Amino acid sequence: GDASVVATESAVPAAAPGDLTGLRAVVIDDDGAARAAMAALLEHWGCQVVSAGSQAEALVALTSSKAEPNAIIADYRLRDGRDGAEAIDVLQKAFGTDIPALIVTGDIAADRLREVKASGHQVAHKPVAPVTLRAFLANARARVRV
Repeated sequence: GDASVVATESAVPAAAPGDLTGLRAVVIDDDGAARAAMAALLEHWGCQVVSAGSQAEALVALTSSKAEPNAIIADYRLRDGRDGAEAIDVLQKAFGTDIPALIVTGDIAADRLREVKASGHQVAHKPVAPVTLRAFLANARARVRV
């Protein structure tokens, strides 16, 4: 009947593109509401989230938990003239590994977009589509050593 078709269709997005349960993700954004929304979505998908308003907060939280993150999602523009690319570099150096990273930006100025792309990290534009975010996390998950 029609009910089984609907149930099957609604189950597909939840399962694809991969199980994210237990993935350790760091969210760095100086906008508290944006940070909370991103963390809530990731937690809904089963991720363990460390959220921070700055690279310093992220470093303190991660150092105290002693758990290496599997993915970093950072807003490009942070407080005090800092940026997400710098935050990602600091965390990758702290853990001595190339942690998959995504920079999110609302910037549309050409010079700013060139800066973001020059960082070499994957970039997503705000608002970030959940399918884009989930694909990034699934790829990060695939790189986790079991």
